[in-house]
Parts: sequence; C-alpha cells; structure tokens
Amino acid sequence: MGSGSRCDGDRVHTETGPRSPCHRQVRIQLGRGTPTTTRQGTGSRGHVQRGPDPRDCLWSRPRTTRTPRERFRTGWGSQRLKIEVNIDASGLLRRLPKYPKRLAYATVNAINQTLRLIQREERGRVEAEFTVRKKEFILRSVAKIKPFASVPQTRPYGEVAVDEKPRLLLSKFERGGTRKPSPGSTYIAAPVVGGPARPTFGSTVPTELRMKRLNFERTKTGKARKAVREAGVYLIPDVGIFKRTGPQTSEPVYFFFRSQVLAPRLRFLVTAKKVTDKWFREFFQREVVKAVSHSRGEGL
Repeated sequence: MGSGSRCDGDRVHTETGPRSPCHRQVRIQLGRGTPTTTRQGTGSRGHVQRGPDPRDCLWSRPRTTRTPRERFRTGWGSQRLKIEVNIDASGLLRRLPKYPKRLAYATVNAINQTLRLIQREERGRVEAEFTVRKKEFILRSVAKIKPFASVPQTRPYGEVAVDEKPRLLLSKFERGGTRKPSPGSTYIAAPVVGGPARPTFGSTVPTELRMKRLNFERTKTGKARKAVREAGVYLIPDVGIFKRTGPQTSEPVYFFFRSQVLAPRLRFLVTAKKVTDKWFREFFQREVVKAVSHSRGEGL
C-alpha cells in the first residue's frame, strides 16, 4: 500500500474527479488498480481474454469515454491535490470470504478518519498562524469535508476544501497573491489599528463604522447621511476616512489602498499531504484488523 502525488511547478497533478468550485482542495481516493488481473492468450480454440475480476475491486464501474487524465486537464483548478492509495488485497481475497464488502467499509472508514484529522490540523494551523476574529465562521470555512467517502453511494474518496465564498480571503493565503478592491470600488478601506474602527488588532469593526453603513453621498438637500452624522466621520478622497475628535482635531479611521499583498501562510496542501502520509496507513490497518476480528471464525 502506498500514497503519492506528482508535482509540476506549482501545480499538483491528479488523475480523476469531478470539477468543483473549491480550488484549495484535497481528495483522498482509493486507487483502481487490479493487481490480481490475469490474461489468457490465444489457443487452438480461439482467442480468449479475461479482464479484471469484479471481486478484485471495491467498486466496479464501466470506463468512461475519456481517460481520467483527460478529465483532469479539461476541468480541474491549479490548487487541487489528490492523494491516491493503491491496495493489493489479493491475499485477503483468498483468505477472507466476505472480503469485498468488509474491506470497502474498512477503506472508507480510514479515508474519513484521515479527512477529519486533516480538518483538525488545518483549523489548528489557522488559529496558530492568523488572528481569528470570527472564530466559528472561519474555522468552519477553512476545512470543509464534502463529500465523505461512502460505500452505499459507491464513492471511494472524500474531499476537504477551503471555502471560497465571495470576499473570503482564506484561499488566497495558500499561494499568496494580491487583494484587490471589491467590484465597483477603487480602493480597499483598511481600518487603522488603534483607531475607532479597530482599537486592537484582534477586535472587530463596530457596526456604526462599517463601510457598508457609511454612505458619503449627500441627500437631495445637500446634507450628510444620518449614519455619517451620527458616526462623526468625513471622507478625504484618495486618502481615507477620519473621525472628528474636536473643533480642529481628527483621527484616522480608515486608510485607502489600491491593493494589498497577501503572503502564502495557509499551507493547506502541505498540511493535508503530511497528515495523510503519516496516518492513513495506520488508520487502514486498524480498520482491516477490526474487519477480520468480526469475521466470526471466517477470518485469516
């Protein structure tokens, strides 16, 4: 049994799977190798050729018209990783009468345990590396497992991915990049740490000072909007937003930037592969031992 992936530059090549909007994604999949396949050659009675025995595979499905590699090249994003494991179960096939179903469940359980451990490790890394302000939301978004591996649904793989909701920057921290203004905006409004909008680095912006609430367009009568008047703020074009603290004094609330550089700090794919390489084999062996121990005298 082994696991592996192939890298080419910053792209991790995989071989199979449907397209998904989550590009920072890891798939753990059972390989479809058939090490016990035999072929019979030409004889005096004609040509006979036998393909894989359906019992040698956990799930037997007809091949599609396109190869898995072709499906990858036409549909997958550049930040996906599939960790494939190939299992030679020919010995179990001969010794364990109910091998296919039991080994299928053992494999699925090992895959799902690995996915949950990846999720836990990814969340722990985010808490250690980033200042998390909305903890429940961020931890729920950083490592979503969907789908889990399942025997009844003939799905010998599971996926864990970083959520890519609009304006959520988590996925950009995988490779690094540039944060750009929202559509329709010219600048990014960055709260000033120590100012009214963000007294400390870990604090959230008060409702009355959020950019969605502050509308600096004047009313038809030429007056400032109510939310702007109540907050006591004013805007200097191309510079930022300031709050009056006295007749002739102000303090900055936001500064405007055209872009912000995001460092590659998430390391989602590296963490997932490290966890899989270290733990999947052990999880799988435990599940196989458990399956054999419940064979009621029919085991090894």
